[in-house]
Amino acid sequence: METVVKTSLNDKMFLSGIDLDKFDFTTLVGGKIMIYSDQFPGKALSGRITVFRSDNITIDRSGAEGLIDSLVNNQKVIIQVEYKKERIAISGIFNRVGGVCKINFQNKVVPLFRRKYNRIDVRKLVRLSALPVMSFTRARLGKLKWMETSTINLSGGGSLLDMSSYLETPTYLFINLDFNEVEFPKLILGQVRHCHLDNPGHYYVGVEFITKEQRRKHFSPSIVKQLPGQVALYDDIQRSLLTKKIKVWKQEN
Repeated sequence: METVVKTSLNDKMFLSGIDLDKFDFTTLVGGKIMIYSDQFPGKALSGRITVFRSDNITIDRSGAEGLIDSLVNNQKVIIQVEYKKERIAISGIFNRVGGVCKINFQNKVVPLFRRKYNRIDVRKLVRLSALPVMSFTRARLGKLKWMETSTINLSGGGSLLDMSSYLETPTYLFINLDFNEVEFPKLILGQVRHCHLDNPGHYYVGVEFITKEQRRKHFSPSIVKQLPGQVALYDDIQRSLLTKKIKVWKQEN
């Protein structure tokens, strides 16, 4: 099961973070960051790092169509950056000094997700449909609306998807993945664990697959009874085996 750190401003998420001095962020100058604040709840402000110091960064105040320059002084924020091909989150305090926008770090870095099953770069067609947990019945399965996209990476535990629209956490999904080479299950349950904007109109969505053993942790007994029998075929053993099969397939191709 993968645990995902959400982009909230709750200090508890940083208690188990990694000390900032263990990272070398000098290569991030000029790179893109995403800023989250209570001032703009649920909205990621995209900006650029112009200066990096050991305990703070300076950011381009013109980013996010000027919204960065409108951030209230001395408020808590969370920034997301890509560091060595992994997305991480850092808590900080936004400050404007002499017209310069800075974020002072609070000495903790949190990986956005930690996985038991490492993802493998795989591009495959995938079809998704939201599961309406409050009203789902088996009779509604044929009336669900499906959307198509592709995976970015994949394991038996979950996948990172390339999406053109935002998906709320913790949306539940029916997933149909076209991956016959490793006999991927025809229908599987998943849950959106994180979603972040990569470029305008372009989102990365992290989905965790739900096994047979986990279903009752997510759904009421009445919903479990209504779920199609195919999703019950995917259990913890198959999840481990599937990850191994994907690794072998990747090595051979």
